[in-house]
Amino acid sequence: MRTLARCGLACALLWLVAGRARADDGMRCGEWLVGVGATAGEVRCKCGPPTETYTSVEYSETDYGTIARTIDHWVYNRGPSELIRMLSFRAGVLVHVAIGNYGY
Repeated sequence: MRTLARCGLACALLWLVAGRARADDGMRCGEWLVGVGATAGEVRCKCGPPTETYTSVEYSETDYGTIARTIDHWVYNRGPSELIRMLSFRAGVLVHVAIGNYGY
């Protein structure tokens, strides 16, 4: 009986961790949900213009030399009652959604 109880607790913790890990794969915009794989145009259409944008460069080494990739970052700050969302786009495709603190 104790083994079953421990398994139940372990399964519940695993479910909570897995659910949290997927929470940053998307963002809700009204009735729409945008997620990894969406294009920048889709996100702008469903969520409106971002509060802030900036660009960074990501470098990676290959057998043929160094490759530089441009990463576009969009920030959605929807005020003090919602968490800030930070979206990263590579080649116009959403690759990551990070969750920040409450907005201002």
